[in-house]
Amino acid sequence: MRHPPYHLRPNKAVDRFLLVSLLNVLRKYEGVDLRDYTYYGFGGPFLEDCRLLHEYNPEIKLVSLEHDNDTYKRQEFHRFSRHIEILNNSLMNFLTDFESKGRDIFWLDFTDFKLERFNEYMTVLNKVGDLSIVKITLRAQLDENPFKREPASRELEKDIENDKQNYLEEFRAKYGKLLRRPLDESCFSRQSIYLQLIQDMLRVKTEQALPAAAQANVFQVLNSSFYADQTYMLSVTGIVCTINQIEIIKKHFRSWQYANLDWKEPRRIDVPILSVKERLHLEKLLPSETKGKDLAKALGYEIDRDHKESQRKMRYYNDFYRFYPSFVKVIF
Repeated sequence: MRHPPYHLRPNKAVDRFLLVSLLNVLRKYEGVDLRDYTYYGFGGPFLEDCRLLHEYNPEIKLVSLEHDNDTYKRQEFHRFSRHIEILNNSLMNFLTDFESKGRDIFWLDFTDFKLERFNEYMTVLNKVGDLSIVKITLRAQLDENPFKREPASRELEKDIENDKQNYLEEFRAKYGKLLRRPLDESCFSRQSIYLQLIQDMLRVKTEQALPAAAQANVFQVLNSSFYADQTYMLSVTGIVCTINQIEIIKKHFRSWQYANLDWKEPRRIDVPILSVKERLHLEKLLPSETKGKDLAKALGYEIDRDHKESQRKMRYYNDFYRFYPSFVKVIF
C-alpha cells in the first residue's frame, strides 16, 4: 500500500505537535491524569504519531489501528516499544466492540473526504468517555470543478452551466443533511470558503452526535487548523465533556496560543522550508515581536516567490517554530 511521506512533511509534523501541545494544557486541568488515557490512531507505516506521543507523554497507553496487511507488518517492523498495541483491524470493526475503559484520545487521521468518515466520527463521539479528546483530519482540497472552469467558447458556456448545477445537486444529495446554510456556487469559489464549509459540516455532525439539549455530554471544540504539504487537509480537535464543564474548560484553554473555542475560521499552518543553518541564524530573534517581519529582514533574502509570500511564511514560522521538525540525512 502506498503512503504519502508524512514523516517528511513539515506542516503535517506541526499538526502532530499541536496535539502534544494540547495535551500539555489538558494535563493541568483539575482531575486529569494522563495515565488514565489511551490513544487510538492510524500510525501509518512508521508509527510517527505514536512515537511522538510516547516521547512527550510516555504515560499514555498507545493503540494503532491498521486494516492493510502489509502496512500492519511494516508497523510491527518499526515497533519502538513493547507497550504499544498494534491491531490489524479497520476502524469500524474496532468500534463495533469498543467500550471506553477510562479516558480516550482518538485521532481519526483520514486521507480522503467521504460521507462514511463523518459517520465514523459520529460513532467515536458516542463511544468515548468524559474528558476524552477527539481529533479528526479530512482531505479539504478544492479539486477541479465546474466553478473553476472558463468556457473556451460561447458554445461551451451552456455545458459548463449544466455541469455546475449537476455538481451542486450531487453534493447536496450526498451531504445535504450536514449543511448549515444553503449550498451555492460561492461555496466552491475559494479554498478558504470550502474549508469553512467542511468545518461547518463537522460541526453539524458533532451536534447530531452530542445534542446539548438531549444529554449531558457535549463536544467543546479546542482547535481548528488546515495545511497543505501537497493537498489541503483540515484538522478539528475538541473535548467531550458535560454541559457544566464547558465554561471551565473554555477558561482553561483560553490562554493556549492555538485555541479555537467557537468554531471560528481555522488557523493556517504553512511553515517555510528552512535549512538548519537558517534556523540557527533566526533562533535569537524568536519569538518575534513583529510577527515575523524581523525574521525575513534578518535573512536578507526572499525564501518564497516574492516579498509578500516570504513575509507570510516567516509569520507562520514565528507561530510554529517550536513545532518545526528536523529532518537529517545519515550516511553510513
